[in-house]
Amino acid sequence: MNNTSLILPGETAALATEHSTNRQIVRANYLATMEIPLVIGRGFSEHDDQHSQRVAVISETLAHKYFPNQNAIGQRVGFEDKSAGKIEIVGIARDIKHNSQREELEPLIYTPDPGT
Repeated sequence: MNNTSLILPGETAALATEHSTNRQIVRANYLATMEIPLVIGRGFSEHDDQHSQRVAVISETLAHKYFPNQNAIGQRVGFEDKSAGKIEIVGIARDIKHNSQREELEPLIYTPDPGT
């Protein structure tokens, strides 16, 4: 997992406000294997690869922080100018704590490993 800057819909890298999030690149079965339930939308499949539309699943915390009072499903985000607006949010997953029960929940975006 690494920390990255998220570009929200309608922003470009040059004009974006700093939107910090953790990013985790995962295999198609990761959410099911880790028993991370989806709140809404879908998870990843083996069809989410380098030949398909780029997709992401976000955490509830990211949805509430960056998409308050709106549905995040279908919104398009990015990580740098080349991907700005090209990654479609297809699901929202329950928040989980990775290291400790005491840690504060932070925004998290899951993206599929393009090699799987």
